[in-house]
Amino acid sequence: MAGASSVWCCSDHARGEARPASDYDVAVFLRDLTDRWREIDRLAAIETVILAETGHFIHAMPYRAGSYRERTRLMHEIRREGIDL
Repeated sequence: MAGASSVWCCSDHARGEARPASDYDVAVFLRDLTDRWREIDRLAAIETVILAETGHFIHAMPYRAGSYRERTRLMHEIRREGIDL
């Protein structure tokens, strides 16, 4: 996996509104992201292990490290509501 630049929780948990069945939405910002689908597959394998071991559903999506600063609605929401892990 490309090296992580930062990881942000962007869900009900970040806002402090989590319910027992709430999932975790996670944005993973990676240096040297060259193959997004390969990273999605790798994150899915990690998500599966976490689900099996803890019962918590994680939805992690990879992004280029510099995309955090982009002026898009998604990045705006991540910056506004997310928590840097």
